[in-house]
Amino acid sequence: PLLPWDLGVQTTAHSAHTSPGIQSLFLTPCLPTPTPPPGPPFWGLVNAAWSLCAVGKRQSPVDVELKRVLYDPFLPPLRLSTGGEKLRGTLYNTGRHVSFLPAPRPVVNVSGGPLLYSHRLSELRLLFGARDGAGSEHQINHQGFSAEVQLIHFNQELYGNFSAASRGPNGLAILSLFVNVASTSNPFLSRLLNRDTITRISYKNDAYFLQDLSLELLFPESFGFITYQGSLSTPPCSETVTWILIDRALNITSLQMHSLRLLSQNPPSQIFQSLSGNSRPLQPLAHRALRGNRDPRHPERRCRGPNYRLHGLTSRDTPSPVDPDTVEVLMTFEPDPADLALSSIPGHETFDPRRHRFSEEELKPQPIMKKARKIQVPEEQKDEKYWSRRYKNNEAAKRSRDARRLKENQISVRAAFLEKENALLRQEVVAVRQELSHYRAVLSRYQAQHGAL
Repeated sequence: PLLPWDLGVQTTAHSAHTSPGIQSLFLTPCLPTPTPPPGPPFWGLVNAAWSLCAVGKRQSPVDVELKRVLYDPFLPPLRLSTGGEKLRGTLYNTGRHVSFLPAPRPVVNVSGGPLLYSHRLSELRLLFGARDGAGSEHQINHQGFSAEVQLIHFNQELYGNFSAASRGPNGLAILSLFVNVASTSNPFLSRLLNRDTITRISYKNDAYFLQDLSLELLFPESFGFITYQGSLSTPPCSETVTWILIDRALNITSLQMHSLRLLSQNPPSQIFQSLSGNSRPLQPLAHRALRGNRDPRHPERRCRGPNYRLHGLTSRDTPSPVDPDTVEVLMTFEPDPADLALSSIPGHETFDPRRHRFSEEELKPQPIMKKARKIQVPEEQKDEKYWSRRYKNNEAAKRSRDARRLKENQISVRAAFLEKENALLRQEVVAVRQELSHYRAVLSRYQAQHGAL
């Protein structure tokens, strides 16, 4: 995914030296990389297109409290498909994190689990901290991890590319694997983090082409997962992401972690600043559901081995039902600035079509006022009292006319917002119906095999 600070790999003297094949098909330079935006607390303020970063209700990352995780027996296992081919692509330093962009072929797909569609791998991202146990974006029971690997996918069945998928429902899926520091290392991560590779991306915009990678080696032999609905953890914070958190952590060595912390956010001409610690702060989980596919009565069926496992899926505590009137369908809506200005009272807060709701009384058509009969007043009778009364009448008429036009403009902007909101809701209803059909089929198969529930 080409996010604001990932608009393409720029060739520098250092990257050209370390990776002679950088001008390959997969590294066609795009627009110049802009200056990274201010920190996460300011994302929603510096760019209107990033407003969800500030006002979104389904933001990521979150702290997963295991007492809130519900066991869902109908979650099928995840399916990873590489077509039997080795993975190849470009590892590069974005100045924000370590990123691996797979080549167009082979196509890596993930399906199953909570996903109703097949999703195509777009990027593998590695986030890490300046100290052990504090580098992951997500936390489990207030506990962080040394690093987090995120595999970012887009829905290739509904959308043609990542950009379109990031703006639509069921658009993105991110598989997240936690990483601990230990004496052994995951085979896939060892290939990415060996000395010959990691030193090729020491500075911002450095890149190195890799091939013959086996993505299957990244995943534990047996694992479960926890899933929830969230957002991108970088601008524009689109709330179209199905997060899937793998419940067994990977390992890397302390030497490999140290090598990561020696990577710089800046080009070689600028002062060194470690690439570590660029994770977004935790966001409120609020009323979102957390679902897990590991049966607490038979944990060995999902998770085996000495690695970290998520314990405590026995509780079924859930948040209170949400008042439908308080639910907002979050989307990008940018009315014409002129219409917005005409809908706002000067000196007061700008009109917000998301929150302003009109009563039935306000929406009633205004009665047509009959034009007053014009009365001719002789010039000699136009005294001070006459002009004062006429001035007051004119001011009252002007205020009435301005109020009517203000309300008409507000209703027009609100109607445009509701029209877009309804279109998005119709798409979500279609997706929910498809999901319902899927679960009905799963339930039918279960009852056919085990009898009625």
